[in-house]
Amino acid sequence: MIGYLYTIIATVLFSLIGTSVTLAKAWVSSDVIAFSRFFFGTLFLLLYMLITRRKINLRFTGFAIWFGIVTKCVNYLAENYALARGYSFGNIIGWPVQCVTILFFALLFLHEKITARAIVGVVLCIAGMAIISWNGRPLGEIVHGSGLFLTLLMVLAGVCAACFTMAQRMLVDKMDSCNLNLSMFVVCAVITGAPLPFTAEIQGPFRFTALLGLVTLGLITGIAFLLAAEAMKTLPLFLVTIIQSMNVLLTLLWSVLFFHDPVTGYIIAGTVVFLIGMILVNWKPKRPVEADGSGGSAAG
Repeated sequence: MIGYLYTIIATVLFSLIGTSVTLAKAWVSSDVIAFSRFFFGTLFLLLYMLITRRKINLRFTGFAIWFGIVTKCVNYLAENYALARGYSFGNIIGWPVQCVTILFFALLFLHEKITARAIVGVVLCIAGMAIISWNGRPLGEIVHGSGLFLTLLMVLAGVCAACFTMAQRMLVDKMDSCNLNLSMFVVCAVITGAPLPFTAEIQGPFRFTALLGLVTLGLITGIAFLLAAEAMKTLPLFLVTIIQSMNVLLTLLWSVLFFHDPVTGYIIAGTVVFLIGMILVNWKPKRPVEADGSGGSAAG
């Protein structure tokens, strides 16, 4: 039961990314938002480790650590830039991109077999993203407008998010999840914070809602991933992934309720299509139980 609770909380938090960035961009520029996600995320992680009395043991060497650092920095910088210049639901296409990217990682590097169901799922993920990107607009508007560029940034963010997940999986047997994430987030905060004296911009007057958005993004960075990791200890990975993917529906809901973003039928249709695709890619049905020659049973 606790696994489901952790997964639901993490799912709700993930759905607030677009809303939080949209609130924050009224005050500060996207590079400040990226730094704040790492800064507040680090603070929340440290607070959690102090409360739970976990030993802090940071690590800054190794390919997996730096692979995770670089890809997470690019993930946040690209996602924040696109969200700051687009609609608050723009990051929903990042989830099917992550799903497809991780599948290809497993196929190429882990030599896992790809099923017909997964192939259909990949096709639906790509089709859903294409429908959302198209959104009923003329081809010329798509090519010459900023929408294509922002979509490509979200695709890049999704690929980098998947790479960060792979980096975590490389280290999960060598480090606990708290120190693993903390090690990378500390360096990410330094990297994204270093250029701020020269690049940071104030977009408008201070707003409490903007600060709340920045803190919420830090909470998502620092805590939501830990909750998801804890949920995986009691729930199958595919089930956690499928439940978390439902955050895109909440993301669309928040965008309409809080910002009155134009969520068209194309957006909804594309979302439904790629959600079905993500479920097909991640669904792991139980193997049938077959009778053995001695009258007992064995897993097939």
